[in-house]
Amino acid sequence: MVITWNARSIRWFQAASQYTGFHENLLRCLLPALPVGGTLCDLGCGAAMMDFLLADHLGAVTCVDWDRQVLRSVEERIVRDGRTNMDTRCENVHHLAGRWDTVLLLFYGRVGEHIEDYLRLCRKNVIAVVRGGSLDNLGWGEYRSPQSRTIDHTATVLADKGIPFQVVQCTMEYGQPLESWEDATAYIHTYRKCPPGACVQEYLKRSLVSTSDRKYPLYLPYQKRFGIFTISKQEAAGRLRATRRSVYMASSGIR
Repeated sequence: MVITWNARSIRWFQAASQYTGFHENLLRCLLPALPVGGTLCDLGCGAAMMDFLLADHLGAVTCVDWDRQVLRSVEERIVRDGRTNMDTRCENVHHLAGRWDTVLLLFYGRVGEHIEDYLRLCRKNVIAVVRGGSLDNLGWGEYRSPQSRTIDHTATVLADKGIPFQVVQCTMEYGQPLESWEDATAYIHTYRKCPPGACVQEYLKRSLVSTSDRKYPLYLPYQKRFGIFTISKQEAAGRLRATRRSVYMASSGIR
């Protein structure tokens, strides 16, 4: 799903993160794999909800995205919060220069296919959070998501390349709080959150939950399933060198 960043979409993402505590819960899963006081680069950071939490535990966090508008909102929050250990870069991640202890991909990119690019940018490890591969409980937009961004596909490609990895599968609540019926309708249409062929209004009647929250009187529940891949630079580098050596020897006719 390609996200179009604007004031409304940023508001939706921030509201979902705060209401469900999704990023705070995810933070507890990520911290054990991060060097204390280390540096981190978040590729495809979007609104950077995860990064503001990570910055409390790390020496420096770099937020990278190609979308200038969403980065502007991140920069405004950095200034507003008085953050001194966060910066942004508006760049294509595959042309990015620099090195960080950890490279983070949060539901971004084809991890297996481009792992060499991501390893090039890190000193210690790549952490990739990848969506689950089952079609159960997926929204309309996720039925249309590339299967190359699933846990199963990512694991297969990494294994085929001989790159060692660890993966932990998780399920967390990450639904959407909504301000009104009109807000809910706009959200569903924007992100195609109901199954193909379904009537949006009927889907909302069946799926929305009333709350006692004055700001968000409606809530669209969603259990998000995903896998957290951890790939060590040191372990992967040895396998990649061996692979390159084998390719060179084969192309040179060396036995």
